[in-house]
Amino acid sequence: GGLFTDQKLSLPKGATVRVVIKSPHLERPVQALGIVVRIEHGRRKGIAIEFTSISRESRERIQTCVTEQKVGRLLESA
Repeated sequence: GGLFTDQKLSLPKGATVRVVIKSPHLERPVQALGIVVRIEHGRRKGIAIEFTSISRESRERIQTCVTEQKVGRLLESA
């Protein structure tokens, strides 16, 4: 697992990062360690981070949040 984010900082590929994910859809922030695996400079500038250390609870909270958002969008478009 991992994430893609708009590039706010200049981080090199291979850099180790500490990630804190905050969202109104999460009860509390999720923390993880990761490594920058891809940098995009084209149409969508950003960085892809692969999680290297994340608790099972945090992973489940992220998956639940993503699933709920997808279901919500499907219901809105129905």
